[in-house]
Amino acid sequence: MSSLEIFQFAVKQLAYISAPLIVFTAIMYSDRIIHEIFAIVYKTRKALPR
Repeated sequence: MSSLEIFQFAVKQLAYISAPLIVFTAIMYSDRIIHEIFAIVYKTRKALPR
């Protein structure tokens, strides 16, 4: 195995490990953002008189 092949293998392994973590953090972060948006919408709707 050449150093280039080893490097490519290492990059692939890193991608397999990091991809689920990135997806997980993205889901967690988007969930928080959605909650924030809902909170803002709820507050503004309560503030506005019907």
